[in-house]
Amino acid sequence: MRLGESRFVKHIDFRLVIATLALIGVGLVLLASAPNGRPLLTKQLFVAIIGFGAMLVAIYVDYEFIANAYEVIYALNIMALILTLLIAAQTRGARSWIGLGPFTLQASEFSKLALVATLAVFMSERGGRPQDPLFLVMSFVQVVALPVLLILLQRDTGTALVLVAIWAGIMLAAGSRLDHMGLAMLGVFVAFGLLWKWGRLPAEHVARIRYWLHPGLDPTDEGYHYIVTPATIGSGGVWGTGYGMGPMTQNVRVPEQQTDMIFSVLGEEWGLVGCTVVLALFLFLIWRGLATIEEAKDPLGRYLAAGVVAMLLCHVFVNIGMQTGLMPITGIPLPLMSQGGSSLISCMIGIGLLVNVHMRRRKITF
Repeated sequence: MRLGESRFVKHIDFRLVIATLALIGVGLVLLASAPNGRPLLTKQLFVAIIGFGAMLVAIYVDYEFIANAYEVIYALNIMALILTLLIAAQTRGARSWIGLGPFTLQASEFSKLALVATLAVFMSERGGRPQDPLFLVMSFVQVVALPVLLILLQRDTGTALVLVAIWAGIMLAAGSRLDHMGLAMLGVFVAFGLLWKWGRLPAEHVARIRYWLHPGLDPTDEGYHYIVTPATIGSGGVWGTGYGMGPMTQNVRVPEQQTDMIFSVLGEEWGLVGCTVVLALFLFLIWRGLATIEEAKDPLGRYLAAGVVAMLLCHVFVNIGMQTGLMPITGIPLPLMSQGGSSLISCMIGIGLLVNVHMRRRKITF
């Protein structure tokens, strides 16, 4: 047993694990600095411990078991999303959270991992046709469309966007042509534009885009986020105002500062230096993920790694983009740092899968 354990540990990418724990640590420190953040800190630390256990399981169990369980994973995913629509209470305009005593479960967070698993198996079993544009469309229709639709019905556009990014990442890893992917994305934008022109988009989507482009139209309500969040990040300067010393965050002038807008707390209190360190850690995760894609021993491992990398990259890009005014607000948390149990655990499981694929790039005998 000891020999097997030593071989198991020897092949773990500890750099990836350390970077993950460092980002979680930064998130916990930022939560502790927030007003009334101590109860949230205790809860988030408890969830992080659970997430670490789940990450270890994701590392240890051979990822090839997914090939035999993907149909069950897909069915459970759809059932959970339907159940959410039926019983979840509406919170912040979305119907995504199921109450479980003192905790809440967001099924759509785990839907990302379910899609990574099911689409990775789908592609590994039907490889050799990624450059066929019809196959590209059918892969979306057969595997991705239903969970995306169910999440859109929950009014959670941000998570639906992440599912599309996961699909795109796995398709690119499978060898799909960039021009085909570009045409697919163009089709999405054209459809969006037509729905806008015909007045078929939900009112909150129209409002988000309108006030993103023109926040001054309603600076105290709808446009407030777009004005105050970039200003808060910029107010930290190079070195920041110091731990617990940010006037905007300490006076709770930034809405959702412990969850989706936690990067604004980082910018104000830790300044450009702190933001650079955190971005470097995220870039390191992405770099190690890309290396894992290249080194994977088989197509299933490559697609699993590609899906996780696409998920993390989309989260980081969209979350920081919406806080800096580069994108409309979509309610996507910052991975590993935003307060929220479902998001943290799902991200840690995803990184566990990355470590798993990297560890098994060579045959390990236990």
